[in-house]
Amino acid sequence: MAKSETLVGYSIFLEKIRENKKNLPLEEAIKTAVKYSIENEILEKFFKDNASEVINMLMHEFTIEEIAEIRGQEKYEQGIEQGIEHEKLIIAKNLLSEDTAPEFIRKITGLDLETISALNSSG
Repeated sequence: MAKSETLVGYSIFLEKIRENKKNLPLEEAIKTAVKYSIENEILEKFFKDNASEVINMLMHEFTIEEIAEIRGQEKYEQGIEQGIEHEKLIIAKNLLSEDTAPEFIRKITGLDLETISALNSSG
């Protein structure tokens, strides 16, 4: 089954944006891709008639996509940090159960003495 000319053109246009984003700010990457498409007769009439709407729509769409990606990365990093802190608490509890000195636990885990003392009290 042959791909439609429109779909192929749109795919080329999106790939051009991705390439341009490596070296240009997003808005310039989109504008450059529109210009490229018109010059190379890729969806030429559509882009001539609708260039500003396409640029505005894609700026909004890419921005949402990028925000979601950034938030996902932040959540991942936050989860890693929480896991590390949780593991430090487990290590500290285990060392306390072996009557290890709180100062040594502080050196090993990086936890403050107040936190270690609270773990010892709740133990």
